[in-house]
Amino acid sequence: MNKHIINQLLLLLILVTYSVTSSAQEKKDTSSNQSTKHSLGVGAGYSTGYGISYRYLSGKIGAQVNFAPFAETKRSIYSAGLTFLYRLRQKKNTSVYLYQGNHFYYKKEEITPSLIGAPYDVKTEKWINSIGFGIEFNLSEDIGLNLMTGFASYSQTGLNLTAETAVYYKF
Repeated sequence: MNKHIINQLLLLLILVTYSVTSSAQEKKDTSSNQSTKHSLGVGAGYSTGYGISYRYLSGKIGAQVNFAPFAETKRSIYSAGLTFLYRLRQKKNTSVYLYQGNHFYYKKEEITPSLIGAPYDVKTEKWINSIGFGIEFNLSEDIGLNLMTGFASYSQTGLNLTAETAVYYKF
């Protein structure tokens, strides 16, 4: 990693540490429905995966799983994501959390050459990891909209910004 990326990660760590310690003296809002631990919905993110999504969040710690299979005769794509969550703040209609995302992406496609030749398979596998923060907006008592952003480490291309989103039904 170059020095610029290390400085950005260090700055992010300092900001996160400050936000956690600065909220220690605040009075907590207990009016929100914190008994809702399970959520089911759809998510889309390069570093958290995409597809059907399940989220479990109990107190401050939780996890999210995304999965999407797609298969045709000559092409198949699979996305599987596992994301860890740590809630920093809970308000009546919003919550802020840190996340660490892990995404496995697999694609297999059969290529048929235009000239005479035998078909062959092209396979793509990517592991993407990320760290960042997210905000959940409660659109109603049962529906939440999640927006996340952070830094992702892509398999071959290095470190870059990423964005993730999800909509959940809470039960």
